Amino acid sequence: HDETSAGVTLTGSNDRFGTPSYMAPEQVRGKTREIDRRTDVWALGATLYECCTLTRPFEAPTRDELFEQIKHEEPSAPRNLNPTIPRDLEAIILTALDKDRDRRYATAEDLAEDLRRFCTFEPVKARPAGRMLKTIRWVQRNRLVTATAAIVMIAFLTAAIVFYVKGEEARKAQERAESSLAAETKEREAKEAALIEREKALSDYDRLADVKRLEAAIAASDSLYPPFPELVPKLLAWQEEHGALAGKIEGHRGFLAELRSKAMPYSDEERKRDFAAERAEIPKAQEALAATEKTITEAGEDEAKTRPLVERRAGIAERLAELETLTTSGRRSWRFADQALQFQHDVLADLVNELEAFADAETGPVKSVAKRLAQSQAIAKETLENAMAGRWAACRERIRKSEEYSGLDLAPQLGLIPLGPDPESGLEEFLHWLTHDGAIPARDPETNKITVTEDLGVVLVLIPGGTFLMGSQKDDPANSNYDPESYTNEQPVNAVTLAPYFLSKYEMTQAQWLRAFQTNPSQHDPGTGRGDSRFKAPVDARHPVERVSWDDAQLLL
Repeated sequence: HDETSAGVTLTGSNDRFGTPSYMAPEQVRGKTREIDRRTDVWALGATLYECCTLTRPFEAPTRDELFEQIKHEEPSAPRNLNPTIPRDLEAIILTALDKDRDRRYATAEDLAEDLRRFCTFEPVKARPAGRMLKTIRWVQRNRLVTATAAIVMIAFLTAAIVFYVKGEEARKAQERAESSLAAETKEREAKEAALIEREKALSDYDRLADVKRLEAAIAASDSLYPPFPELVPKLLAWQEEHGALAGKIEGHRGFLAELRSKAMPYSDEERKRDFAAERAEIPKAQEALAATEKTITEAGEDEAKTRPLVERRAGIAERLAELETLTTSGRRSWRFADQALQFQHDVLADLVNELEAFADAETGPVKSVAKRLAQSQAIAKETLENAMAGRWAACRERIRKSEEYSGLDLAPQLGLIPLGPDPESGLEEFLHWLTHDGAIPARDPETNKITVTEDLGVVLVLIPGGTFLMGSQKDDPANSNYDPESYTNEQPVNAVTLAPYFLSKYEMTQAQWLRAFQTNPSQHDPGTGRGDSRFKAPVDARHPVERVSWDDAQLLL
């Protein structure tokens, strides 16, 4: 490696083993017998120092100068470089970088334990060296310098007496002091400018860290189902930990706009590429608009025919205007000459889009968690307490006396509301409160049945327990479950007993799923069917939800 370049980090041939910038004093001195686990702790401390300050603890233009620093100089306190570093974390870093091996952490595990204590707000074991100890160490390392300093001090005192007597010499000393002060001021200003740059680098890091924070927030919100009382502490903790992310949107948007102002000009070729789909859609929209105009003219003054056509024409015209605006003045991509800026822009653009979805007032996780929190806090009151307690008492008594249920004693079920028995089957029915919207449904006075509406929640039927024969056999036609084509894995026939269980009376509707999860995964959602020959009428929210996975369904349990 080139020893004259700044920031020596590589190990050369016939050299001490290790990366110079992260070598402990005992390594630098070549004392192999002193090298142990505490030497690794030094390297970890140097790495942690660099992560927190963006600067290595020791830096020099040559290896020899670097080694001299490691042996004889103390690293600058991390808080001098980054004031946001907590004092306990600074103590941990400096303990790991103690030149005295006996004052370092004995093992990396001890260092990890102190970091864990710091992260959980427990008192850390690390304590920085006191001022007296620092002074003693400095004197021990610099005996010659100390002696020289003492001699210089004596000489200085002698000179001070002479200067006091000689006015001219005093004036020159004043000038030197002023010059020294100016130099110190300049040095301080340089350090402050460097600190500002470091803080800017840390703020850039914080922006990128929001990508991971957002991923963690979304993953955590997805696991907070179903809304039950025991979930309240976790939902409150989620809001406290992740809720503030939504408030960062404007800051990220502003920085994204600033970045985009530095992008290269948007060429016609890029615009054509970015809006190729919209450009292809324009002729189709123009044809559809012309065809609709023609149909309206042919319909004449028949308002029943022209009204939907006029609405369709307005929709096509609005979409056509949107397409023309996009393809002439819109912009979808930003290109940068600097690859670092390109990466920063692309990551930030994705983050802004995801944050907007995260904070969406209708479907975002922030809104969803708030709704689940309200449901978790209200579910017991709405389904078990007050008037519901009377419903459950009556339901429990009916089930006890019912021959169908063979004396079953059903305890009140959190989240369910008794609706009474079905008039035809006599089986008890229950409303799933989390999927319902509005008042508790009443039975029709004439049919005693419940009408299926968009706001109706899932209706569950309590199925009595019993025993049945499961499987098939192909050996004896006279016996039960005979099937001449029975497969081996369907045999033998076994008697299986099931306890009473709940079963949905109807297919789950799109409205019910939307209320439970604030999303509708269905391909054929409300509005589908207009102009599609496969549908006799537009699909509405009472239609079954589709494209639901098994994992999604488990969230309701």
